[in-house]
Amino acid sequence: MEESRIDIHAPAARERAAQELQTLFRETIALFHCLQTTAATVHGQENLTAGLRGVLVGLAQGGAQTVPQMARQRPTSRQHIQVLVNRLQELGLVLLEENPDHRRSKLVRITEKGERTVALIRDREDRLLALAAIPVSDEEIASTVATLRTVRTVLTGSRLRQLVGKLHQPGGTQDE
Repeated sequence: MEESRIDIHAPAARERAAQELQTLFRETIALFHCLQTTAATVHGQENLTAGLRGVLVGLAQGGAQTVPQMARQRPTSRQHIQVLVNRLQELGLVLLEENPDHRRSKLVRITEKGERTVALIRDREDRLLALAAIPVSDEEIASTVATLRTVRTVLTGSRLRQLVGKLHQPGGTQDE
């Protein structure tokens, strides 16, 4: 079955699409908060806060990175990431090493202890999801992932700046 597309040039269709996206955003925010609570319950109050886990898992997935690189991937400051990295280093989960591409910005690399910690995090989360048996198909998940990725792409970086620039122009909500 072919999916229908909204005629974004028709004002009524554009308004319906905006309302549906608002519903998607509300559900995404509600899920974000649910996931935060779930993660805190699953992982307890070990030495790892959500921020520390996020940085550690990001390093496990993306390999060694600088603090500024990590900050650009998140809606947070370089200084905040540096505080998290310092704590992870104190815990022996990451180490800082010389960066051949930059004298002052060290590479943050996950340690073996950090890798074991990430494996434990993933194992707990995988077991929880298996126990939860959330009734959605692989196709539904793939479609949702694609939708969220598309929305994120449109609302990121230079594209967002272009849209905001148009929004602030006289008649910015109208078609040009």
